[in-house]
Amino acid sequence: MFKKIIAVLIFLLSVNIYSYADSTSLYKNFKATYNFEFSSMTVAKGILTGHIKNGIYTIHFTGKTTHFISMFYKLQETIEGAVNTSSLKSIYYESVEKRPKKEKLTYAKFIDNTTADVVITKNKKKKIYKLYSVQGIYSPLSLYLFFINNNIKIGKTYFRNVVVSKHLYRVEIKMEKYESINIDKLNRKKGKYKTLKVELKFYKIDKNGKIKAGKNVKKIIAWVSCGSPNIPILIESWNFIGLFRARLTKLHIVE
Repeated sequence: MFKKIIAVLIFLLSVNIYSYADSTSLYKNFKATYNFEFSSMTVAKGILTGHIKNGIYTIHFTGKTTHFISMFYKLQETIEGAVNTSSLKSIYYESVEKRPKKEKLTYAKFIDNTTADVVITKNKKKKIYKLYSVQGIYSPLSLYLFFINNNIKIGKTYFRNVVVSKHLYRVEIKMEKYESINIDKLNRKKGKYKTLKVELKFYKIDKNGKIKAGKNVKKIIAWVSCGSPNIPILIESWNFIGLFRARLTKLHIVE
């Protein structure tokens, strides 16, 4: 579940990328720190950064389980993706997952709007996949291109097909409402944010865009800041063992 929330964190950051597609001067260089929590206990920490250079906006995340949790389940995750700010074309998306005696590297190169070459290396064993969708294929960073702009319609549901590892998922995104929240545990003023609440559902699909039968639907709720750099403030996901949450703890914007 920690890995899924990380992926959505990167996914939601495209709010900043596509809100200001016509002006690179509005892209923000920033560093954001997050706690990943389960049942009010911090189980992992992570750092998310955004960097603009020569018309390429790069998003980078690194996170790992806390020392205590690592005694039972140790995980370190690094994710990075890049988008051309002029064409809004996905360039690449890569992730590195490290666990004791296991390492997995995923690298996706986007050839065009319907095709991606994916290389997955597990413990030095490499496999190559070509993913194709007649309905379009995108990186997680591109998801908000079609609805994070000046014409947001609350209550409307949108769809897009994305690459996750060697699989294709249809993401159903519903713009729920604008909401003011406080993420500070002591309810102090510094924890107040005006946000856009979004519901996301993930369906595994085949190359023809048909949903695969018998696959579980994953659901996540996120609150995204209405102010630049429009990063995720809070993400929540439930499964049979409880509630998982990613919560912003610190933000530094580089002007």
